[in-house]
Amino acid sequence: MLATPHIDGYAGATRANWQAYCDRHGYEFTCWREAVLEDMHLIWSKIELMRRHMREMTADWLVVVDADGRLFDEDFFMYGEDVLLTWKARQRGFEVVCADAVTVEHEGSASAPHGDYFYEYHVTRGHWILGRKLYGDLWDRASTRLCRYVYLVIRAVLRSLRFRNIVAFRALRMAIRS
Repeated sequence: MLATPHIDGYAGATRANWQAYCDRHGYEFTCWREAVLEDMHLIWSKIELMRRHMREMTADWLVVVDADGRLFDEDFFMYGEDVLLTWKARQRGFEVVCADAVTVEHEGSASAPHGDYFYEYHVTRGHWILGRKLYGDLWDRASTRLCRYVYLVIRAVLRSLRFRNIVAFRALRMAIRS
């Protein structure tokens, strides 16, 4: 992230959000504080800083975010934050559309193979967090969580039968406790 001091008014919260997210999930976070190409538009400094960073980094990936880019809720890890983002956007009057002409190549289950504890825990936890965050009043939250609990138990049964293990039940128990 490039966040020069003159935008600290709004970039401070974004920087803190991304730092907390990276800390929580074990990622390195770098915030560049000054432009390095004074005679050019700020975006060129960002590109130059990325280029320099890539020469020195040991990670496989570099993800660059904008200083005003506070989109995702850091309570989620991998599953559910997109649903919450879409929900909030629609609640604020934004139109959510399907982009038919976009193609995304996704290496299915590359980061979390289906059926392993990591995957089961984070998917289940994402469902549980959504049940808490999507609804405001007590009745809606309680009924939503009850329905999600029933769904997650059924899901755990089906996944346990499919993978012939109890990983989904262990993940369900831990996700609800967290």
